[in-house]
Amino acid sequence: MKFPRRDLLRDNKGYSILGKRSRDITTIITSRGCPRKCTFCAHNALAYQKYRARSADNVVEEIRTIGGQGYKILGIVDDNFTADKIRAKKILTGIIGMNARLTIAVQGRADSADAELFSLMKKAGVVLITFGLESGNQEVLDFYNKGATVETIGNAVKLADRAGLYTAGMFIFGAPMETTEHFDRTYRFAASLPLDVTSFWVLDYTYGSIFVEKSLRRGKGHGRGLQHAAGLERKTASIHAFIEEYGRKCFFRFYLRPSYWLRQAVKFVRVHNLYFLWVLGLGLAWLIRRRIGLWLQPMRRMMRKWHLRIKLQ
Repeated sequence: MKFPRRDLLRDNKGYSILGKRSRDITTIITSRGCPRKCTFCAHNALAYQKYRARSADNVVEEIRTIGGQGYKILGIVDDNFTADKIRAKKILTGIIGMNARLTIAVQGRADSADAELFSLMKKAGVVLITFGLESGNQEVLDFYNKGATVETIGNAVKLADRAGLYTAGMFIFGAPMETTEHFDRTYRFAASLPLDVTSFWVLDYTYGSIFVEKSLRRGKGHGRGLQHAAGLERKTASIHAFIEEYGRKCFFRFYLRPSYWLRQAVKFVRVHNLYFLWVLGLGLAWLIRRRIGLWLQPMRRMMRKWHLRIKLQ
């Protein structure tokens, strides 16, 4: 297949995947699907049952074209860029050879981590790697069929950080056996790792996932929708709300730690990436604004009630 005509969008008022005024940013897909079988993943519904990848030479040639078109930031948005490490290393070596000077972000799995891979990423211009870490509890990881241990996950994040990459780790709350003790253990695990970006999501039961397929075979439907968050799949909105609120608290707790921002200052001195520092600055501004908004919510509710009483009188 021919490479996408990015210039048709770029020349049209600088439109990109992130909207207008983002003419320096673009994305690339080098593979589809993932050879792993995590039970919550909906790849089956999207015809991703078979992992398929473009050749390393073909990918390198497209990235060369992207660099030649003047793009500066590239997102490799594969579901699992590191699924085939030999291929990934060939692509990274090709990028290093062309000296494209791109700022690159990738997604990978913790069980594919090794020092050589991360070293090549750093040399190729990769700034951020995102891992789906899911949980800090081994029994939950086994339930998700992650094929990784808590120790493997921790080692991958540390290796990436040591190589000078910024790391993102996504976690999920809401497996059937989970209690608040599991949630707290996951939070403590996340806080113990050198993660630069994280989030705590509510588990989704999505059509096409192994979760839902097993439920349907047992004659247990999940309603007419294609996706139900944990708690809602049992039609228990209070459970869903509790899990969502717990994840929100862990999110703020993670980013409002003084130790986190001290580590970011140390990492900037070590890595010296102005772009990511700018992103962190925007994130901090949003965090403060969001936190102030949450603090003001009770006052707003009280004011609305007071206003309503006056109108009724």
